[in-house]
Amino acid sequence: MTCIHPSSSMNGDGTRDTGLEMTTLKDSFVDLERHRLRLEKNVLKLRQSLQHWQTWEAEYEGLKEEILALGDKPSSTDLVRLRI
Repeated sequence: MTCIHPSSSMNGDGTRDTGLEMTTLKDSFVDLERHRLRLEKNVLKLRQSLQHWQTWEAEYEGLKEEILALGDKPSSTDLVRLRI
């Protein structure tokens, strides 16, 4: 007489399935999902950072154009008007 563990079952090919493969597969999917969520969070942070720096770059370029438009030797009054 063969005793089969209650958590074991017979596969179609006559081998026993202990459920370890399914547990390992499930753990892999859980780890994969956790990693995917972490990557999504990082992408969001990077997009926000990029937007922040793009804003700073646009403001810098605008200020640079205003200063260059004042000519070679802007007066202190001209610079104060630009809030430098």
